[in-house]
Amino acid sequence: MQLINKSARLFIEERASRVLYWTVLITAVAIVVHVSSLLLIPRFASQDAYIRLTRKSPETRVSLINADSQIFTRSDPNVVVGACPYRLADGPLRVRTKPEAQEFLSIAFHAPDGTAFFAVTDKAATKNELNILLVTQQQLRAIESEDDPEEPVPELRLVAASNDGFVVIRSLVQRPGERVAAEQRIMSIVCEIDKSEMPEN
Repeated sequence: MQLINKSARLFIEERASRVLYWTVLITAVAIVVHVSSLLLIPRFASQDAYIRLTRKSPETRVSLINADSQIFTRSDPNVVVGACPYRLADGPLRVRTKPEAQEFLSIAFHAPDGTAFFAVTDKAATKNELNILLVTQQQLRAIESEDDPEEPVPELRLVAASNDGFVVIRSLVQRPGERVAAEQRIMSIVCEIDKSEMPEN
């Protein structure tokens, strides 16, 4: 009888281990697919996305992108999208926001052809703030030359893949009737050329 109980216990433990293994594996794959989709969606967009964005908004600021704008070929009705074109020849790009709790937000940086070279979500906020400075390598050297070694760097500094490009911001509409709030969330994000970061000659 003890032998039967022991065999049954071993069988149950083995089945539980298999279930746990497959659960972890499936969860990991789902996460990878989700993150990859966030990065790859603009890759399937039209190759002149940057040109279309600069025509819509020639200035460096956030604009809402309508589903029928044809800037991106894929859209999710439950996601509000904003975009912000930039030219680093004008100076470093500052992107700053204070994400709201429980409200998904993603920020992705793209080269002119739509290729994503960096992405971050609200989960990466430090002290409830995302503060990113996008720079060229030359701008980074100039800014670092003025840094106080005793003071912590106040932002995430990111070297761009190209001098021109655009930022894509996504906010999830989690419940019916919250689209306007998601749009306001995107429009409140700072995305501008920050010339104050450039040392004086």
